[in-house]
Amino acid sequence: MNLPPPVAKDAYNKNLIQIEKAAKVNAEDIMKDAAKRLRERLLVYQLLLTDSESKEYKDWKDAHELKCEINHKGSSEEMKAVAAVVIFSRSINTYTRQLKYSTFVGDGDSSSFGWVKEALER
Repeated sequence: MNLPPPVAKDAYNKNLIQIEKAAKVNAEDIMKDAAKRLRERLLVYQLLLTDSESKEYKDWKDAHELKCEINHKGSSEEMKAVAAVVIFSRSINTYTRQLKYSTFVGDGDSSSFGWVKEALER
């Protein structure tokens, strides 16, 4: 058999150290980004609780509206139900997917299951 030689322990350890360093840097970047987004949300909630007519709130809202991608109108419960129907409906077309969902796991506090069941019965 034409197999490559086993990896030397020193070379393996050097690669492992490089991978660990890269993973730590990536994790730190992700956590910094998450903290930044959390601070922004907390600022918005603080502004909403204090004065939605303040200049700070209006500035935030103007900036947010430029990048906001509204893709649902209605309640959050309805949004979850509609999304569940879309996901389950994808498995109906077996010509493009060789997969059919058979189990629904929900959080128990929404009507998503009823919506999915009704949509699949049609």
